[in-house]
Amino acid sequence: MTGLLYQFFSILIDQANSDHLQPMPDYSKETYVTQVIDFIEMNYANAITVQSIAAHVGLQRSYLCSLFKDKMGSSIQSYLVHYRMRRAAELTLDPGLTIGDIARSVGYTDQLLFSKMFKKVMGEAPTYYRKHKTAPSQLSC
Repeated sequence: MTGLLYQFFSILIDQANSDHLQPMPDYSKETYVTQVIDFIEMNYANAITVQSIAAHVGLQRSYLCSLFKDKMGSSIQSYLVHYRMRRAAELTLDPGLTIGDIARSVGYTDQLLFSKMFKKVMGEAPTYYRKHKTAPSQLSC
């Protein structure tokens, strides 16, 4: 009986060692990236950090950053800023919202910083962007 018990333990150890040697499947990395994107889409209006995203996903910040950059081609911070600015661009089409309202809606408490980031990403200040996008067409029939 003791011999059989040792053989059983030997098989368990061999299986445990072989499981640890297999690389992490690629689909799990994509799952983490999807979780990051989902978290950003649900929380972009809040004061979120890369550290809070990593804590939500359950990975170390540095590993998550390198994994995200490998899969998406940009950093998490850059993705967050660009996502916020795309949402802000949509909100500029609502003339009832002030630039300050839009800034707060996408997670910026500082309107000046928001305007600077908007110009950097979208190519023009939010007020000019609004004027160009909401101006009536000057085409004649």
